Amino acid sequence: MWETALRFVSALWNVVGILLAAVLVIELGLPWLREAGRRLRYGEGGKPNTRAAGAAYGGADWPYEYEREFERLLAFDPKPFVHWTVRPCRGAYTNVGEDGYRVVPGAELAGRDDLKVHCFGGSTMFGLGARDEGTIPAALQRLLRARGHDVAVANRGQLGHISTQEIISLQQSLKHGARPDVALFFDGYNDLQTAEWSGRADSLMNDDIRSAEFDLLGKERRGDLLRAALQGAMPRTLRYVRKLTGIDLRGTSDRHRPVGLSEDQLAPLARSFVAVYAANVRLARLLARDCGFEVIFVWQPMLASKKIKSPDEKKWESIDIDVALRRRFLATVVAELRRCPGLAGAPDVVDLSALFDEEARAIYIDYCHLSEEGNAVVAEALVPALEQALAAALSRRRVGALSMSGERR
Repeated sequence: MWETALRFVSALWNVVGILLAAVLVIELGLPWLREAGRRLRYGEGGKPNTRAAGAAYGGADWPYEYEREFERLLAFDPKPFVHWTVRPCRGAYTNVGEDGYRVVPGAELAGRDDLKVHCFGGSTMFGLGARDEGTIPAALQRLLRARGHDVAVANRGQLGHISTQEIISLQQSLKHGARPDVALFFDGYNDLQTAEWSGRADSLMNDDIRSAEFDLLGKERRGDLLRAALQGAMPRTLRYVRKLTGIDLRGTSDRHRPVGLSEDQLAPLARSFVAVYAANVRLARLLARDCGFEVIFVWQPMLASKKIKSPDEKKWESIDIDVALRRRFLATVVAELRRCPGLAGAPDVVDLSALFDEEARAIYIDYCHLSEEGNAVVAEALVPALEQALAAALSRRRVGALSMSGERR
């Protein structure tokens, strides 16, 4: 009897050992072999980043180093109320300050009395794919200074943020005494993509993952925590087992696919989308009126509406989405925006959605981000609205100074 039990335990141990060895090979061995193969083929730097080789960069060498640095430096920190901000970092191409905001070259030289322009937005405003000096805020800093304006432009763009998070960021800045003279909001893609993927307006980027992560340490979620741990420890193994057996072994951190919008959902979702955006615009205007600053709301250009696309741009547009559906959804949203009371024809609203529609050259470096040349074109297009806002801010400041002078008398 004992001999039989020992043989069983020995056989079980062998099976467990074989399974453990297989898991180690799948999780550690295969990635190592793949990376070693890439190094042999492409050198120490590994396989060139697809985005870095894009036509919009015009064959420049720096994007390859930029992408390697960005992948090495990119990380996020939790932030109250807005969920996350980019972690501070220092690099040759990307620098993020201790406040979680990207550095704008030249802004540090501004005087104490210079007008402050805070640029809010997502990763396009942050400048993903561009060097510090190639972002939209950096281009605005140079252009406005060259035109004689004493300004300090701050880049408040955050990867993945939507317009609601930007309004909260503004409110938090005001609460802590960081009042701009002009607040510029650059929106469109992130709000559109999150609505498209979730099927509802005002949804955070990767909202399903945030929900899956919520309170994982709570005792009622211990099962979810165990599944998340297994998913984190051996994601490849679970993926292979799922493919072979059909058993649903998805962990809580697995990315979900888009809900899959139908044609009859587009118009209602577009109306809801614009209602949320218009509400955020109203809130920003109220804050501006109460705290004494100017606001500008920019609807950004997007690859989906570009009429003449380069081969690179066509490739990027087709990744992970129904291209025709996105184009129809974007067209429906833009049509709603252009007839929405409070947005249509408003002097503080700038519609750049058609800025690159007729541009034949590659301007987009991926599914939504612009080349440094594209960022410069956007900045040029924003200068008239910013000059008008800066004039109003300067007038407001002078009136305030005269009022204070009168009170002293």
